[in-house]
Amino acid sequence: MKVKLKKYAVRVLALILVLFMGTSFYLHQTGYEHGDAAEECMKQASEDETMMYSDRAGFAMGPEDADAGIIFYQGARVDAVSYAPLMRELADSGIACFTSYMPYDLAILDKDAAEEIIRYNPDIGRWYIAGHSLGGAMAASFAGENPELFEGVILLGAYSADDISDANLKVISIYGSEDKILNMDKYREYSANLPDDFTEAVIEGGCHSYFGDYGLQKGDGKPLISLNSQIKQTAEIIKNKVI
Repeated sequence: MKVKLKKYAVRVLALILVLFMGTSFYLHQTGYEHGDAAEECMKQASEDETMMYSDRAGFAMGPEDADAGIIFYQGARVDAVSYAPLMRELADSGIACFTSYMPYDLAILDKDAAEEIIRYNPDIGRWYIAGHSLGGAMAASFAGENPELFEGVILLGAYSADDISDANLKVISIYGSEDKILNMDKYREYSANLPDDFTEAVIEGGCHSYFGDYGLQKGDGKPLISLNSQIKQTAEIIKNKVI
């Protein structure tokens, strides 16, 4: 009996291992890699010392003496480097921008990543947390649980499933007019979870994918403006509220 149980346990463990390896392989193969613009942005930031650091945990851009900091949570299955152009645009305006490399590029697997970034950057006086798509939902959720850490939340093609209406947070919600990924019915429904005075901005001609440089996401609408235009408009909206 003990021998049979041992063989059964070995088979179960082997099956679990195979399923884990298969899932891991699938996730690695189905994500969205960053594009050439993001790659060039990372290179330039390193050369002109806009890059504060870049290591296995993530990267940051901006001045060392920045008063305001923004932590970015990537969209589901999107390489975090894809958001380098937007981060660089904001960093050039004096905002320190941070992001972490999430497990399997899923913010839902490391929702608390912002906590460590804040802890290691105590000189920054004002913090915002931003997220794209699912990353936005996770950013809002973390901010709702820790409102004392943040001045506000920035949603990019995203909505908050958590009620943060009474969390004393400034909220900026930005989406593109051609976004076909964002569920607008849920977006409108969950707007009740945001403060009454939240800022909403629609980028005309913009799409879901162009908050980062990773190509067009499957199912997204056709953008009527360039990637660079959407990123610059997004940065301008954010800067007007953060600086």
